[in-house]
Amino acid sequence: MRTLVKKLGALLLGLSVATVTFTGFNSVQVQAAENDDVEIITEGLAGYEGFEETEISEDEFQRIMEENGVEALEAEANGAETVEAGEYTVTSFRKASHATARNAAYAIYTTDALYNTMTYEQRQFYDRLYAACETYLTSTANLYSDSYRPGQYFVAPVSIGALGRQEANDIILCFSMSNPQFYFLANSYITTTTTSGTYFMLECFNHFADGNVRAGYTRRVFDSANQIINAANAKGSVYDKLRTAEVMLANRVEYGATPNEYKYWDQSCVGALLLNRGVCASYAEAYELICNAMGITTIAVTSVIHEWNQVYINGNWYVVDATWDDYGKTSVGSSYFLKSYSTVMGYSASAREMHTIESEVWRTVRVPSCNADYNQAAQSTASYVAPAAAPTPAPTQVKTNDGSIPMYRLYNPNSGEHFYTANYGETSFLCQSGWNYEGIAWYAPQTGTPVYRLYNANAGDHHYTMNLAEVEMLKKAGWKYEGEAWKSGGNVKMYRGYNPNAKAGSHHYTSNKAEIDMIVKAGWKYEGEAWMAVR
Repeated sequence: MRTLVKKLGALLLGLSVATVTFTGFNSVQVQAAENDDVEIITEGLAGYEGFEETEISEDEFQRIMEENGVEALEAEANGAETVEAGEYTVTSFRKASHATARNAAYAIYTTDALYNTMTYEQRQFYDRLYAACETYLTSTANLYSDSYRPGQYFVAPVSIGALGRQEANDIILCFSMSNPQFYFLANSYITTTTTSGTYFMLECFNHFADGNVRAGYTRRVFDSANQIINAANAKGSVYDKLRTAEVMLANRVEYGATPNEYKYWDQSCVGALLLNRGVCASYAEAYELICNAMGITTIAVTSVIHEWNQVYINGNWYVVDATWDDYGKTSVGSSYFLKSYSTVMGYSASAREMHTIESEVWRTVRVPSCNADYNQAAQSTASYVAPAAAPTPAPTQVKTNDGSIPMYRLYNPNSGEHFYTANYGETSFLCQSGWNYEGIAWYAPQTGTPVYRLYNANAGDHHYTMNLAEVEMLKKAGWKYEGEAWKSGGNVKMYRGYNPNAKAGSHHYTSNKAEIDMIVKAGWKYEGEAWMAVR
């Protein structure tokens, strides 16, 4: 089943307009607020086109996996559970801690401003999307192909975990808007629901299917962006950096759809950066990439038929629309540079329509308000204040249908320790204390053999064991006995690894044998089965 999530019609180039008169599909007569009458030939331009979803059967999905050498996918632990509804909101933005480490060389081109407002489960899905896409940015791995869809290529499948389909759709839009560095992503994806969960595979432009070819494009994309970044970043004030970036981008890019050979590149920063041509989506995502690289938090947002930017400066958000400030070959305006929504929407009915946030799409993740125009005189001498840190959100409490007990896993970025607990209150407290929540490690039975917990105050390390002799030995060595932690029982084996070089976090516990094998290759010692789990 193929569903058009949002397929949008022609988008006319917006200026600082007072009136717009249609003179035929291929040309528009514009009365500009800052310019004389300008006639712009649009050549039937397509604007922001949204996302297209194709739903496939489980059999089709398995065939694609087999064609690409994937034998099976493990179910996400949270995917089969009922999750208690909850809210998490923040008023500040930062570069956050993530479930998987990010490549620092490319992470500078994105921002976590919207990521930080998500629930834990939403972040987990977002992190899985990021990890899947980053593979193709930092390696020469070939994209997934499908023999039934020649010419279509995809990143590796990603599970939506505990999210619903609509919620996952919304996170995908936010992910795409927030990560212009993944220039190879197209505005479409395939999805399927299998016995192990629901999966999404983001589609990519076919030009980037071959990993070695894509590596060459990656160098060209960022070399092109860095020309603007370096020139703009050399300016003294935040205002001048942002304005220089807007002017250089507008002067470089000719508004319009990209040629058929590069169809839909105008929906990505790659159109603006490599072809010097694109529509609003290309402008906005190139500008976002450039500004974030300069350390200025910038996001891309959409209405039904348009895409533009919001920039964060010292506690406030401002609208920047490089597309509507681009007057073609005449000049670069500033009517849409660091403005409030009330100012932008006051220009004309067209400006109001084009810049009204689409509520049906931006419902799971809310777009910040832009309530005032930037006061250049008041802030000309102020240094840029980076977004403040926000606490890591605790997960919503997991409720199981079979009576098993979820075991929460956390990570201390300061000591390197992984911590395991059945206590949701303890999990929430540690999240607020700076620990990173990493998900459900396994599910324990309500009855069974006790597993004991001990704590080494000198090393800041916890240890878990079923062996009472080991408990007594550690107590004599100065460890504090903290009682029974959970029960052992079930058919799933939990493995234990030991790092002889670590002071804290020296033991690692997992049901994933491949994970144990990996750390053993890295120098850890395999210590056998630790206990049993339900799943």
